[in-house]
Amino acid sequence: MRGARKRELVLLAVVVVVLLGLRTLNNNNNSSSSGSGSSTSTGTGTGDGGSGGNGVVPRGQGDDAPVLEDLRRMQAKQDMLAQQQKLEAENAEKERQLQERQWQAEAEAQLKRKQEEQQQQQQQQQGQQQQRAVAAAAGGGAWWQPVHLELDLPKNIRDDPILNSRESMYRQYGFNLKKSNELPLAHDVPDIRSDECKAITYPRGMPKSSVIIIYYNEPLSTLLRNVVSVLNRTPPELLGEILLIDDNSTLPELQLLPKHLKKLKVPDGMIKLFHRHVHDGIVGARVRGAQEASHPILVFLDSHSEVSPGWIEPLVARIHEDRTRVVVPNIRGIDLDKLDLFPGELWPPAKGSFNWRLTFTIVPANIDRDLVGDGHPHTRPIRSPVMPGGLFAIDKDLFFQLGAYDPEIKYYGAEHVELSFRVWQCGGSMEWIPCSNVGHIYREFNRFSVDPKLKSVNVGYYLDRNDIRVAEVWMDEYKKIFYDFRHLHGKEFGDVSSRRQVREANQCRSFKWYLDNVAYDVFVPDIDATPGQIASKDEAQCLSNNGVKDDGPVTLQSCAPHNDQQQWVVSPRGYIYLNHYPRVTLLCLRVDTIALVGRSDALTFERRGSRLHNKADPSSCLARTPDNRLHLQPCAAQSSDSASTVQTAALQAQVWEFKPAEHAPRRIAAAGVPPGTEVFVMSTGKSGTCLDNMQQQRGVPGLYGCHGGFTQQWVLDTEGHLASATMADAYIGLSLAVRQGACTPDQDDYMWIHKEKRFSPKLQPTHCLTRGKQDDVQILPCDEDSDAQSWSFVAAPKNY
Repeated sequence: MRGARKRELVLLAVVVVVLLGLRTLNNNNNSSSSGSGSSTSTGTGTGDGGSGGNGVVPRGQGDDAPVLEDLRRMQAKQDMLAQQQKLEAENAEKERQLQERQWQAEAEAQLKRKQEEQQQQQQQQQGQQQQRAVAAAAGGGAWWQPVHLELDLPKNIRDDPILNSRESMYRQYGFNLKKSNELPLAHDVPDIRSDECKAITYPRGMPKSSVIIIYYNEPLSTLLRNVVSVLNRTPPELLGEILLIDDNSTLPELQLLPKHLKKLKVPDGMIKLFHRHVHDGIVGARVRGAQEASHPILVFLDSHSEVSPGWIEPLVARIHEDRTRVVVPNIRGIDLDKLDLFPGELWPPAKGSFNWRLTFTIVPANIDRDLVGDGHPHTRPIRSPVMPGGLFAIDKDLFFQLGAYDPEIKYYGAEHVELSFRVWQCGGSMEWIPCSNVGHIYREFNRFSVDPKLKSVNVGYYLDRNDIRVAEVWMDEYKKIFYDFRHLHGKEFGDVSSRRQVREANQCRSFKWYLDNVAYDVFVPDIDATPGQIASKDEAQCLSNNGVKDDGPVTLQSCAPHNDQQQWVVSPRGYIYLNHYPRVTLLCLRVDTIALVGRSDALTFERRGSRLHNKADPSSCLARTPDNRLHLQPCAAQSSDSASTVQTAALQAQVWEFKPAEHAPRRIAAAGVPPGTEVFVMSTGKSGTCLDNMQQQRGVPGLYGCHGGFTQQWVLDTEGHLASATMADAYIGLSLAVRQGACTPDQDDYMWIHKEKRFSPKLQPTHCLTRGKQDDVQILPCDEDSDAQSWSFVAAPKNY
């Protein structure tokens, strides 16, 4: 900028010099003319070169006047430009100073919060020590201070060659055992609860718990660190005992466990160790622990866990209020290398679910339907159809009333899904508790390949058998779907009559009731569905999944009868879904309708209260899908006492909160937003997500955790275009694209109209599924003469 200014001034100086030279030349010429008698002037004053009172402007000076006027205008323009540059520099400096003050304020606030958290944690530790002192004085015990214990491993175990290589260590143990052996058994972990959770006070007089830790070949350091964490972070009035159940381990270092336990200064009977003489897995070990327990609440922990501050109070409180509740803590991952607890609040919330292979899955929770109880949303329990299995609390009497565990479920797997179905169908409930946090090492290894007692066992047979027993007892007619996806028809599963008697004795509900009322967001495939290929008219090209696991495009491939990626089910309900699980998610064809587009393709909206109505069709509103995408759907009627759950959910999906954004004027101006335009953040309210441009000008916008930054700032211009405030020419508009995504029930963008060999999306019935020229698949306006829109369904072979 300064270089350009300098060049302009130099050019101006040159022009001035040239003009002055011309002016001198003209004056000289006039003087010559006057001296030779060629002048025609009749004035009697001072002559042609004078400035007499006759008002005549001299010729040379009159010619210069327009040029000098141009020079003055140029100078004024340069002055104005300089002034504008000065103002811009001042504004930029002010903005920089404002940003620095904001950063400084944020840093100071963060430091203050950290100091307050440390102070609160110290106070909490002091309070726990005082409570333990009171409990010890009342009970005559010596356990009232934090427990400390040193790991005492002989040199041959510490120097095991397996620990010298990360590859060998992970193959054998699934995590950094060398690091675990070096860490203190009693060490500080951060209190990762939210401020709202920390503020909760729990009732006095709650019952004590029996904490049951089952283990098999668990390294001594992780097992003892788990025990020490329970002792140090559980109020003594809530901890009755710790039961360690050994499932017939073979790891030599575990012979040192009794010696270490004796060093712990805790009351007699606080820690009990039991050895099983068989090794048949999780179910047998947990039932043994429950049988040995002497307190009314059972808390099961995996052996490679570590509890955090405030972990047990919210679990016990929920069961204390209602004994039919089974509660699960927030299971927080522990870093496999550093063994640190992963920080951060788990929001938006999630819950456990299942797929039709009976695999446990984690899915987003519905804020309106799944959160229970009162209080701040971040503290409220979350209804969960299925639990992970390793960490939970349950009333002891309820556990045995509902049949404990199926004793024929062997080794590993299926027991958590079976218990979840059983609890819900037999009158109980299951909740994830956000204020309880327990760390867990998700080991990365093949547990069966390193188990010396399973070398001659066909583990796959038992894993299939376990799942079949669950389906046969609890899934009613829907077990057919399980059999179809697992291809387990006719496989042996043993006698389940005793488990069916448990169901009858407890008057348990049907699996359909469970699907309708608990797992309402699980997509239910057709029973006795007929899979097949969706092929071109000549059956040369077929619609293909092409290896997509979770979300992605659908393509065309040469048809092959036994290719799983080409086997689809065209449901009478309007769904088109893949006939196998690429991973853990069943995939359906859907149409994405909302994307970031140019202004010419943008939608226009009218803001009516908290909803955005489509101006082209005011009966449709901008809404959110359960999997956090945008689409247009019919505007739901206002909620009333008589409104159904589906109606209420549809309305909530269309409600937005428009919050003023703290924006940077220069960035907004650079995107073409006129000064004075309202800039806002579009929040989904209680779910804690906001509309986000995902740092792109084109593509699908997202719903992301609210932070209010530049990617989440939006404007609604005078014509009703919804545009990114910080990304030029990025508008919300229609852009039809066909993709594969997790099947979601009752969503119009997953629904298709199949008519006369054509497939049209329900949202755009005038458009058809079309084969492209590059093996791609598109959504284009329907054309009766287009062979590219004609499809045939070729049923799969009978032996498929």
